[in-house]
Amino acid sequence: MVSFNALVGYAILIRFPLPTLFYLGVGSGLASDLASLYDWHRKGQRERYGLGASGVISGIGTALACTRPWASFGFMFIPVSIPLWALMAGYIAYDSYRLNSEGNTIGHAAHLGGSGFGVLFYVLFLRKYGGVINYWRAYSSRFLKR
Repeated sequence: MVSFNALVGYAILIRFPLPTLFYLGVGSGLASDLASLYDWHRKGQRERYGLGASGVISGIGTALACTRPWASFGFMFIPVSIPLWALMAGYIAYDSYRLNSEGNTIGHAAHLGGSGFGVLFYVLFLRKYGGVINYWRAYSSRFLKR
C-alpha cells in the first residue's frame, strides 16, 4: 500500500484527473487478472489464488514512468533515489525473468499484464501529458528523417 499511495499521490500531484486515474486503475486490475488467468491456464494450474493490488500498482507505475520518466522515487530506509523509468524497467525485467520459474507464489504474469495496460493507456490517453512521446518525437525528427 505504500507504493500505491506514493504513485497515486504523485499522479494527483502532477494533476492527473481523478476519472483518468480511476480508469487506469480499473483497467490495470482487469488486465492483470486476464494475464494471470492466461498464465495459469497455459501452465495447467487449476486452483490458484491471487491476492493483492500489485497489477494495479504496476499499471499505474508504468503509465507514470511513461509520462514522467525522470521522476525520482526512493525506497524506505535507503537514502538513494532512482528514476521511475529505471525502477519500472527493473520490475518488468525481474517479472519477465521469474515468470516461468517453478514453485513461484508471486503473480508475475499479473504484474506484466498491469504494466502492459499501463503502456497501452499511456499511448492511447496520456500522451498529452508529455513524457516518452516527446523523446520519441525529438529522436524521430533528428535521426529518422534524412
